[in-house]
Amino acid sequence: MIDRTVASVLLQSGDVDIHYHVQDGGSDDDTVERVKRWIGLCERGDLPLMCRSVTMTMASESDAGMYDAIFRSFERQMPLSRDWMTWINAGDVLTPSACPLLVRVEFDEGLRHQVHWLTGAAATSANDVQTSHSDRFHSSEIIEKGLADGRHWHFVQQEGTFFRGELWNSVDIRDGFAGLRRAGDWNLWRMFAELEEIHQFRYPLGTFAFAEGQQSQALRSEYESEISGIVPEEHRRDAFYALDADELVARFLRPELRSAELHLDRVSATNAYKFIRGKLES
Repeated sequence: MIDRTVASVLLQSGDVDIHYHVQDGGSDDDTVERVKRWIGLCERGDLPLMCRSVTMTMASESDAGMYDAIFRSFERQMPLSRDWMTWINAGDVLTPSACPLLVRVEFDEGLRHQVHWLTGAAATSANDVQTSHSDRFHSSEIIEKGLADGRHWHFVQQEGTFFRGELWNSVDIRDGFAGLRRAGDWNLWRMFAELEEIHQFRYPLGTFAFAEGQQSQALRSEYESEISGIVPEEHRRDAFYALDADELVARFLRPELRSAELHLDRVSATNAYKFIRGKLES
């Protein structure tokens, strides 16, 4: 499982330098040994690189939960303001187009200064087979109100969501992210949405892998409880019905067919709003 995840990161292509840090919570399986083998490949130059360079590091230590571990990992790397950041959990993968699409953003002078946070289409897999792929119409207005909770609006899929170092450093990471147990990504996106617009690709940048007994399935009630402790459900419900459906716009980045030059399309999310509202009222 970990090998598939590591390979999806290290074998990214494009004009990029990748620093990949694995933060292990003191696992008692063979995860550490497997990661060390990958680090050895990188250090010996035995990995067939398709990008400029790869640096891989690891720490294995106890933590206070997943988001505390992610916080520790990024603190070790000290990303610069213009660096792109993301995390990927064991079993999940980045798609091959993830870094190449980031490179296209950097090549575009206008988008490079405009896009600080982006995500891809939602995608899932099971037993190494992709099982779904769908657009989600997001806007920072919706996310900032806490509505991207899986009930009032679609989740922002964490796998394949990237953000600049300056955005990460502009919000309350310690309490608003590292201090949470179940809904750290939901709250991180909510804090980001107070500062920046989210942009999207219609292509998956990452894939979430279903696995038997994983926390994301078994602990949904705890997740919802933590969300409600930050933005109560009745506040989210009122905010949803107060949205102006005709003004909701999602920002999609569209590569041209032959050149991959990017264009920014503003797409109405009115129909998505009406669909979700219909489900809530049914």
